[in-house]
Amino acid sequence: GLRDFRAYDEAMGKAREEYMKKRRNVREHLAKLGSKKEYEDNRDFDGPISKAEKRLANRKEQLEKAEADEEELKEKVSDLKAKLANAEGEVKEATDVEKEKDEVVAERQKEHGDAVAEQQRVRKAINTEESALERLRGKLHETLQKARVEEVELPIIGGGGDGAAGTS
Repeated sequence: GLRDFRAYDEAMGKAREEYMKKRRNVREHLAKLGSKKEYEDNRDFDGPISKAEKRLANRKEQLEKAEADEEELKEKVSDLKAKLANAEGEVKEATDVEKEKDEVVAERQKEHGDAVAEQQRVRKAINTEESALERLRGKLHETLQKARVEEVELPIIGGGGDGAAGTS
């Protein structure tokens, strides 16, 4: 019988150990689940939810404000584009007027250049004539001086000369 008792004890001991191990695992698992349930029951969901709702409301408000600002900016851009188109038209008009004025100025400058060239030509002719006149006066003076020195009377043709000719 002792031998059967040991075999019985070994068979029952192993079964008991397995049963106790499983029982311990189940109790540990139950304890873990109990603590998880207690944690979840005590957990505050209202705070984070209200914070998230506040953030959502704030973001919606910011989005609405941004959309309103975007509309306002679109209107401003539209107005500015219209003003730009108007200003570009005025610039084109002013440029056309400027081109016309530049053409008139170029024409006047050409006329002025022609007049200056004519003036220089006339001055040169006058200077040439004045030089010739001075040479002739010099010859006349020289001739009159010789006539005085030689005491010769020269015939004078009507009212010309310096009045030095005649009686010397």
